[in-house]
Amino acid sequence: MCSVKMAAFRAAVMLLLGLRLGFAATAVPLVIWHGMGDSCCNPQSMGYIKKIVENKIPGIYVLSLKIGSNLIQDMENSFFMNVNDQVTEVCSQLAKDPHLKGGYNAMGFSQGGQFLRAVAQRCPSPPMLNLISVGGQHQGVYGFPRCPGESSHICDWIRKTLDLGAYTQSVQEHLVQAEYWHNPLKEEDYRKNSIFLADINQERGINETYKKNLMALKKFVMVKFLNDTMVDPPISEWFGFYKSGQAKETIPLKETSLYTEVCSAGGFLPFPSYSVPGALRSSKPHSSVLLTISAVPGALPPLASSCLGRHFSPSQWELQWWSHAWVKISFSTCLMNSAPF
Repeated sequence: MCSVKMAAFRAAVMLLLGLRLGFAATAVPLVIWHGMGDSCCNPQSMGYIKKIVENKIPGIYVLSLKIGSNLIQDMENSFFMNVNDQVTEVCSQLAKDPHLKGGYNAMGFSQGGQFLRAVAQRCPSPPMLNLISVGGQHQGVYGFPRCPGESSHICDWIRKTLDLGAYTQSVQEHLVQAEYWHNPLKEEDYRKNSIFLADINQERGINETYKKNLMALKKFVMVKFLNDTMVDPPISEWFGFYKSGQAKETIPLKETSLYTEVCSAGGFLPFPSYSVPGALRSSKPHSSVLLTISAVPGALPPLASSCLGRHFSPSQWELQWWSHAWVKISFSTCLMNSAPF
């Protein structure tokens, strides 16, 4: 695994530790959901994350989710198993796990981010306390992984090929990535036929249960990677997306139809109360933090103190991570409670 990717994984763990999700009398359990093409226990990815967390937080229980009876099935299911069925399976696993009955924190990587959000919305028992989404595509994707975007003829061809069948019933039920494929040129088709993303984003009507369950989260942290080549558009990691009707200009959440239509109808997305009008406001200081992370190997800038865990203004600082990589974290539109998680 390249050093930049490894540094990104370390950055996620640094975020987890910095947010103090586990430093209580008894460490709060952690549930991890891997991304596309990965598995629960890959020693270079999720197994690595699990080991670091266990070393840094003595006594913590870490569950790295496995969908299937073995690692091969787990990896294959990240491509071909209906996401709604996966979420149901995970909810069953969590409900049966005695370690989680008092609640747990969750960390999702890539598509695991929006999948865990679905768990939070659909399965309130046992309770998810805090959610960290690392590169999750909360408004979906309109590009193929590692493609450079609309400038590439290959990417355009892949998009058009997937578009031919992305919203058919058979493809929706058997291709994971189609279930969060969001075509800004065919918004009506997406809203009508997306069996997963359009549902959890409440784009076919407000689901009061989803709203109530998501509001129960103490914190929802969304991490967006700088120079992301896996997610198109990267702003989806912060609930932004392409401006409707084209696939070049991206817009932030507050300018999207998801915000103006769902929010105005009484839906709920867990964003800071000062950035959310009327119907979206939480009755308590809430809840979300938007971060960007860029992992750069070989540099050692000064270690700056973290302001996580208390009120702060948008700012930037650099965190030294071990001896061979550092992480620059840029905060945007941030609001956190003064109390620890």
